[in-house]
Amino acid sequence: MRLEETTLKFTPAEIAQALGEFTPTPEQCAVIEAGLEPMLVVAGAGSGKTATMADRVVYLVANGLVTPPEILGVTFTRKAAGELAERVTEKLHKLVDKGLIQAEDLIPQELRTLAYRNAEHPEMDLASVVEPHISTYHSYAHSLVSEYGLHMGLEPDSELIGGAQSWQIITRLITEYQDGAALIQADVTASTLPGQVLKLSQDMAEHLRTPDQVIEWLTAEISRAEQWEHEMSKGGQGLLNTLRLRRETAKLAAQYQQVKQAEGLMDHGDLLRYAAQLASAENSPVRSREREKYKVVLLDEFQDTSHAQLTLFTDLFGGGTGHAVTAVGDPNQSIYGFRGASAGQLFQFPQKFPAVDPHTGRARPAALKQLTIAWRNGRSILEVANTLVRPFARYTETTGPRWHQGTGRLRRQLKELITADRMDTRGRVLTEEGVPVTSSAEGCSTPVQRIAPVDAVADGRVTYGFFATEDQEAAAIVEYMRSALESAPAADPPECAVLANTHSQLGKIADALRHGGIPYELAGLSGLLHRPEVVELLAYLRVLADPQRSDELLRILGGARFRIGPKDLYLLGRRASGSARKRTGKVIEADEETQSSLEPELDEMPSLVEALDRFDVDPTAEEPSRQGFSASGIERIARARDQFRTLRGLLHLDLGSLMQRIISETGLGVEVAARPWEVGSHPTRQLDALIDYAETFAASSSGQDLSGFLEWLSAASHQERGLEQAAADPQPGAVQLLTVHGSKGLEWDVVAVAGLRRDRFPRPPGMAGRWTKKEGDLPWPLRGDADSLPQWDCDQPQDTNKRTAQVWVRSAGETGSLKGYEGPVYKEDCREFSEEEDRRLAYVAMTRARARLLCTGACFYGASGGQDASPFLLEIRELGQRTASSRQFEELAWHEYDPDAKNPLSDITFSAAWPYDPLAEVDVRRHRLIKADLSDPTSIDTYEDLDPADPPRRISRRPALEQAAELVAAELGAAELAAGDSHPWMQQARLVIQRAEQWRSSARALQLPRQLSASSIVQLKHDRTQVLEQARRPIPQRPSSAARRGTAIHAIIEQVLEVQASLPDIDELFSAHEAEDTEGTLELERVRASYQNSPWAAQPAFAVEIPLETTIAGTTLRGRIDAVFATDAQGAALSHHVFETWTGLPRTERDHRMATCTFDLVDWKTGEVPRGPELEEKELQLAVYRIAFSRLYSVPLHHIRGHFVYLDRDTVHSPETLADVSTVESIIRGDSVIPASAG
Repeated sequence: MRLEETTLKFTPAEIAQALGEFTPTPEQCAVIEAGLEPMLVVAGAGSGKTATMADRVVYLVANGLVTPPEILGVTFTRKAAGELAERVTEKLHKLVDKGLIQAEDLIPQELRTLAYRNAEHPEMDLASVVEPHISTYHSYAHSLVSEYGLHMGLEPDSELIGGAQSWQIITRLITEYQDGAALIQADVTASTLPGQVLKLSQDMAEHLRTPDQVIEWLTAEISRAEQWEHEMSKGGQGLLNTLRLRRETAKLAAQYQQVKQAEGLMDHGDLLRYAAQLASAENSPVRSREREKYKVVLLDEFQDTSHAQLTLFTDLFGGGTGHAVTAVGDPNQSIYGFRGASAGQLFQFPQKFPAVDPHTGRARPAALKQLTIAWRNGRSILEVANTLVRPFARYTETTGPRWHQGTGRLRRQLKELITADRMDTRGRVLTEEGVPVTSSAEGCSTPVQRIAPVDAVADGRVTYGFFATEDQEAAAIVEYMRSALESAPAADPPECAVLANTHSQLGKIADALRHGGIPYELAGLSGLLHRPEVVELLAYLRVLADPQRSDELLRILGGARFRIGPKDLYLLGRRASGSARKRTGKVIEADEETQSSLEPELDEMPSLVEALDRFDVDPTAEEPSRQGFSASGIERIARARDQFRTLRGLLHLDLGSLMQRIISETGLGVEVAARPWEVGSHPTRQLDALIDYAETFAASSSGQDLSGFLEWLSAASHQERGLEQAAADPQPGAVQLLTVHGSKGLEWDVVAVAGLRRDRFPRPPGMAGRWTKKEGDLPWPLRGDADSLPQWDCDQPQDTNKRTAQVWVRSAGETGSLKGYEGPVYKEDCREFSEEEDRRLAYVAMTRARARLLCTGACFYGASGGQDASPFLLEIRELGQRTASSRQFEELAWHEYDPDAKNPLSDITFSAAWPYDPLAEVDVRRHRLIKADLSDPTSIDTYEDLDPADPPRRISRRPALEQAAELVAAELGAAELAAGDSHPWMQQARLVIQRAEQWRSSARALQLPRQLSASSIVQLKHDRTQVLEQARRPIPQRPSSAARRGTAIHAIIEQVLEVQASLPDIDELFSAHEAEDTEGTLELERVRASYQNSPWAAQPAFAVEIPLETTIAGTTLRGRIDAVFATDAQGAALSHHVFETWTGLPRTERDHRMATCTFDLVDWKTGEVPRGPELEEKELQLAVYRIAFSRLYSVPLHHIRGHFVYLDRDTVHSPETLADVSTVESIIRGDSVIPASAG
């Protein structure tokens, strides 16, 4: 539908004026005002894509063409979804407040009666209905499968599994695989095969292929190649084995699918596959219902969609229906090819979603519109970005690589990005002198009005350099960042970032920044399972679960806590070997032949864990009786033995409680909190994240035992990059370090792009992806985007079998040149294709910078050989050298590459003493290798010490921490215990007496744990002794039916809050759960009525299940708030999209926004309503939540209210006053007089 055929109330300019915003540009107006028909919008980096999409939604709603719930927006991240939803909602609220539109116009017709209930004004909050439905691609697919899955036989209670569980299933299938001989013939290693099976399964789901189709295609190719197998070279035989392996991989993938179906499981690939199947079925109601539900569809970041996603939305809203679908994307920012995205897929949109002429019914390609004004980058930075992607514009339908020929026509229509002073208000592109590019010579004097004045656009500054070594490059980056930070006002430091193509280089730059005294944040360097504190906790768990994990015990004993030296560890290992011999009566042979042919049984292997538990050397004995152990070693080993005995006594606890007790007993939580570099209000967030994973695992059908959890973590370390880390609070003024892929969608004032050297950025040719490598890829001819990829032309028959075999192998690139062959070489095409993706990646990196850009590389990294500068860096240098304004470009240094030059670090080795002092900087020394003179038989390799004999003083925290410990000890009176006779015998006797008294006395002084749950404060006030006794000797509580019911209802309410779009949907959700509750034990009808009568039934939840942590009186209190509801200063309710957007902001900006809002913390309760003193004690839990929430988000206490909602009794309890910090402190300390509460 064309909008000129309707009566419009407002223009984009009028809406912008009413909102107090800038007038949209002609390009933006063309997008905003476009008709309700398909449209492709190519929006370059920083061109205002999100703002334009939000303005289009507001324009359509304000003119009465759609209501917000009739709009579907789909993007890739929750942050992007939240940002779009927040912008739309805020603008609509403003239009209502200014009277341009009426509130009732925003409410769908079917909800108006329910909303008004015969009143003049709606009773439900507008925020619950004025938000469009903004979702991620996977979430939308999940919603389709959940709602319509029964139509294709999918059970609604199917469990969604992650990569780790998939890995475990596949590993089991490989172990049980019947045709093991085929795997041996295919020359595969057991460690890599699970990853290949999972990769192929994911690829098949992304491209809607079945295992049978893959097996059939591979069998045909293998059968053809086997005809001339005897003529093949070694490279050809390897290629044929790869095809055979891929066929076996497909068979295992088929078994994997069968197991999932039999056990009611789905992975993320299944979600897309099933959703696409639902949409493709002609008799399925999903098409008609979704089209009726959503009149307007916005598809964001369309260049990153997969074939399955494209097919899903084509079947739902495309294919000649003329539905109003707007796809937004940028082919130059297509950087996720490794996960199935294709840059060429964006250009398929006009044909896949054709517009339909309402008069003739004829279809035509969807319109192509473009946003070309870059609002983010300065002129010179934008010129660098345009230079990098300019080669793509040269490709046509007949020239350039084959994979570009289908997109050449549309690609040539795209214009380069320009700054706002290069376009006038009529949409004409201007020269630098301000003359329209399309004007004739006679019209050059015609005055034009630029969108932005020339002096309003920053020039930007680009600095570049190529250095000899990685250390020189890192030093240059440090000085550049120091200059940027020191030249700015202290109150307003610039936002800075360093980007690299690999995680490893970021670690090197982080070290340089730390030594340079520049604060930094290293984002996403490794997964959660690789964090040092998590590695330490897992080491304890593995030792407790398996007595053969001597490796993990060695990490603990030699680590920072016990620091046991090599000699003492060696002697402990000797005792372990002796224990093994006593246990089995056998001597484990040490000769290589025996060890290579025989593996000792588990009970025959030496166990360091067993040796530790049996350690009984007397520390007070004379040296001969100490059996070679040092006195300090004996004391430390005994301490470790006692600690592990204590921890084994806790194995009856559930996983979460066990891990919390280990953290407490070992002091790991205190150690993490004491880190000087730890910023934010939640230093133990990574440990808590692991505990959350453990509790989720225990609640699943996978089981609850420790061994099963550790096996799942082992799979997660292979498949899920070690699980996702908990997010850190942004640190103002810190330099952000992250990969280029991780920087997508972000921007900074100052950006450094490092590692711009050939074979690093772009990647080395060997890392170029191709399906003929042993990585499990779906054969590219079977992919849905096959036309946009290089292809192996494997079917080239020749006159002889030998020549056919040679061409077959050469065309794949698995052998060198072949005389007379001039056809395409697949491997070489893939290298070119890989460099193109790296070129787009470089474009993304450069366009992150607003004002200053630094581009660097180094000839030598580590001790490896050198390479020349990246072609991208060479292009930047050439641009800088030919640019008229030298002020915009600066060359720091340029190392001339010499292929024969030797790496200055190639003969350097490093050494450090162990065990090291964990509180001091490690003393790393450098040594140069002097190789032996081969002509002299007495000559040997020697090392020359390059560091001075008297090294500079190392930074150490030990003096400060020891002084702090002495102050604490003096305060606690520990100094008196340490006084008196210091003879070792007396000290040992005193320890024995103290231990005996502790075990003998049941009335001894009990200590409060260093960590408590927020609800424990209630128990602490009610019965302090019981809490202390439970902490000393945890006793599992028998689960009650009431507790199980409460947990189930909490989960249901959480789902209800996630719906929060309309009350009918909530009714439907309650009804679904009532149908499942066949015995009626949950009594959901009563719960539903009580919930809907509460003040928050018609208000969106700001946040659900927020984890909180705060320290009061030396005790860390932790808990989760069931729900948070928020209103801004104008009284408008804030949705969860706002919360997700704000939590992604820098902490100062987030806290500034939240400080102006009012919050209601709601705790759902089941059961009876307590009375009198019992209710007052319960209120302490709300008080702790209030204090923790205030501290976490810097919200004034008087802006926070707490409420109990008793769902069984239709009662809301809202205390007028809640306990303040001093009151909670007194309860924790056990004071007899407790101060009065404050409001």
